[in-house]
Amino acid sequence: MRPTVTARPQVRIARKARIPNKRLKQRRGSVKDPAYRAFVRSFGCVACFGKLILDGSEWNMWRIQTSPTECAHVGTRGLSQKASDYESLPLCAIEHHRVGPESHHKLGKRFWGFHGLNRVELIHQLQELWKTQCWARQREPDSHRTGRGSQ
Repeated sequence: MRPTVTARPQVRIARKARIPNKRLKQRRGSVKDPAYRAFVRSFGCVACFGKLILDGSEWNMWRIQTSPTECAHVGTRGLSQKASDYESLPLCAIEHHRVGPESHHKLGKRFWGFHGLNRVELIHQLQELWKTQCWARQREPDSHRTGRGSQ
């Protein structure tokens, strides 16, 4: 005699609802400051002039910059990450920043030795100048910033 097989009741397996993958902390990217980038672009290329030009008196002294100045992110960074805006220097767009054979993008870390520049010192000078200008702006009376005189 054959044993009788009893049919098992069909059980439906409930699927778990997908839990969205949310980070508790947002990823920390590089610091972005459009005002600081504009401030950096207001200077001449540090490679063309061999130093940071603090005023317009030396612009045409011994070399003419042929392309507009860009804010080059030259600070330390991780893989595939851009450095902070506060670690940037003014470099001319074509010759020294991106395209030229002596550019920062072509030479990489050798760029600074090739041009005889101290990257850390230049970044520090620019940051100190930015701090003094921000401090001066904060100390101005409100009437100067808003354009309103005393009434």
